[in-house]
Amino acid sequence: MLTLLLIFGIINYCGAASRSVSGIKGGDVTLTCDFEDKKITPFNLSSRSEIIPVCETEDCSCRFFKEGSCGVIIKDLRLRDAGKYILRVNYTNYQTEVKRLILEYQLHIQDEISVNTGEELKLDVLLTNADKVETNSSGEWTEVWTRGHGVSSDRLTDSDGNLTINAFTSNDTGTYRVLDSEGEILITLTLTGAAPRSVSGIKGGDVTLTCDFEDKKITPFHLSSHSEIIPVCETEDCTGRVFKEGSCGVIIKDLRLRDAGKYILRVQYTHDQTEVKRLILEYQLHIQDEISVNTGEELKLDVLLINADKVETNSSGEWTEVWTRGHGVSSDRLTDSDGNLTINAFTSTDTGTYRVLDYRGEILITLTLTGAAPRSVSGIKGGEVTLTCDFEDKKITPFHLSSHSEIIPVCETEDCTGRVFKEGSCGVIIKDLRLRDAGKYILRVQYTHDQTEVKRLILEYQLHIQDEISVNTGEELKLDVLLTNADKVETNSSGEWTEVWTRGHGVSSDRLTDSDGNLTINAFTSTDTGTYRVLDYRGEILITLTLTESKEELKYINDDETEDTGLKIWIWLAVFLVALMVLIIFAVKKRQRKRRHRNTERAPVSK
Repeated sequence: MLTLLLIFGIINYCGAASRSVSGIKGGDVTLTCDFEDKKITPFNLSSRSEIIPVCETEDCSCRFFKEGSCGVIIKDLRLRDAGKYILRVNYTNYQTEVKRLILEYQLHIQDEISVNTGEELKLDVLLTNADKVETNSSGEWTEVWTRGHGVSSDRLTDSDGNLTINAFTSNDTGTYRVLDSEGEILITLTLTGAAPRSVSGIKGGDVTLTCDFEDKKITPFHLSSHSEIIPVCETEDCTGRVFKEGSCGVIIKDLRLRDAGKYILRVQYTHDQTEVKRLILEYQLHIQDEISVNTGEELKLDVLLINADKVETNSSGEWTEVWTRGHGVSSDRLTDSDGNLTINAFTSTDTGTYRVLDYRGEILITLTLTGAAPRSVSGIKGGEVTLTCDFEDKKITPFHLSSHSEIIPVCETEDCTGRVFKEGSCGVIIKDLRLRDAGKYILRVQYTHDQTEVKRLILEYQLHIQDEISVNTGEELKLDVLLTNADKVETNSSGEWTEVWTRGHGVSSDRLTDSDGNLTINAFTSTDTGTYRVLDYRGEILITLTLTESKEELKYINDDETEDTGLKIWIWLAVFLVALMVLIIFAVKKRQRKRRHRNTERAPVSK
C-alpha cells in the first residue's frame, strides 16, 4: 500500500507544470502558494536536491522568508538563485487526514551590465544545472559555451563557475542567456558598452585615430581591424600607410574604401611606475567619396567589405536596398563579384548617394555618384523634334530607344506608320509631338570599334513639350499632363509659382479634378490664365502650357456695338436731313408768300 501511494504521489508530482517566475538581480521574488486557510505543518523548499532553510520571522539573517501560509520570498536575488525550486507542503484536511502538496517553480534571473571597453568581465553564470550559454551579439543566437566543450573563442575563459570575457569590446555587447538541459532559460544578461569613437575621412585623404593619454611609459601597442593585426610604422621612413602619432595615436594615410570599419587599439602602459595597465580604444571609421561617371560606363564599386551587410541608395528619392548579404543584388543592371558592386551601363537614374552599412546599421562607406546631365530637347505639341546622335561614321548595329522603361519601335523608312523615325546613322525624329511624349529617353547604340571590338554607347535626352491653349470662359478644360513620371504641377496664375497638383496629395482646389491622367479645370475663368508647368521628382520640367482666355466672344460683342452705333448715326443723319429739307421748304414758301404780298401792294387802284 505504501508503495502504491508513493507511485501515485510521484505521478501527481511529475504531471504538474512548473510555475514560471522571473526576477531582477538584487531584487525580490515570491514563490506563491495559493492555498486555503488550513493547518500547515512545517514545509520544505529545495533546489538542486538541497534543502533551503526558510525563515519564519524577519529577524532571520537568511534571504528566504515565509510569506503567508506557505509562500516564500527570496530577497536580494543573485544569478546563482536561477533554476528549479520544489516546495513541499503538509497540511491537515478536514482536521483528520494529513495531505501533501508539491509545487514547482522555474526561477529566471535577469540583469543588465554596463562594461567599459578593455575591461575583464566575469559572469557568475556557469551554474551546476547550466547546459549552454548563447549570445545574439552577432545578430543571431550563437553558442559561446557548452557543457563538456567549454568556450568557443580564445577571448573567453571558464573557471570556478565563471564565464570570463577578456578585454571587453563593443562586439561583445548584446544579450546573453543561460539555458539548462531542457532548454529552460535560467539567466538573461544584457551587456552594454561605450560606443566606438566615430571617425570620418575622405578617400585618398588622411585620418587620425586619436589617443588622449597622459604622458606615461607606453609599451608597444597593437592596432587591429577585422580580427587582423595592422602594422604601425614608428617612423616616416616606413613604406606603409599607417603611422604612429604622438604617444599612442595612429594616422592612416591615403584612405581607401576598404579601410572603413571598426578598429581596436590596445595600449599597455605603466601605472604609478609599478603596475602595468591595459587600455583598449575602439573606433568606427567612415569613408566618403564622390565619383563622376559618364553615361554608359561600367562602374565598379569596391564596397562589398567582409563586414558589409547591405548597400542602400536614394537614387529614387528614398532609401532602397540594392544589395544585401545573402540575397545579392536587387536589379539585373547590377552584379556583385570579387567584393565589387558593379553598375552596368551607368545612366542618370543611377546618380545619387549610396551607403554601405554593417549588420548593426553603422555606416561604413558613403558614395555620391554624379553623371553628365541628359541632353535637353524642346518641342511644340504637334511639331517634330530630333534626338541627335553626334557619332562618327562607324558600323552601327540595331539600336534601342526607350522611355519609362519601355522599348519604343523606331521606323527605319518613311513607309512606316509610326511617329518615331531613324535619322542619319543613329539619330531619332519624333513626329506629331504629344504632351505624353515628354520625359526622359535613353538611346542605346552598339557599334564596331576599330573593326574588331563591339562598343556600346548610351545617350540620354530630356524632352520638354510646350503648348498654348485658348479657352472660352466657362468651358471645362482637360489637360493630359499627369504623366507617370510627373511629380507636381505648378502655375503662376497668381503672379508667383504655386502648386495646383502633387503626386500623393492630388489637387489643391475644388475647382480642379484629376482622373485618368488628366488635370481638369472646371468652368474656366480669367483667373486660370497663365503658364502651367509639369515637373518630375528631380525638378526637371516635362511640359509647359500657356493658357489664355478666348477673345472671340468679346469680338462679337464689339462688332455688334459698332453696328448699333453706325445705325444710330445714320438714323440721326436722316432725321437731320429731313428736318433740314423741311426747314428749306418752309423758308422757300415763306419767301414766295412775301413776294406775292409785295406785288399786290404795288398794283394801281382803278377809278
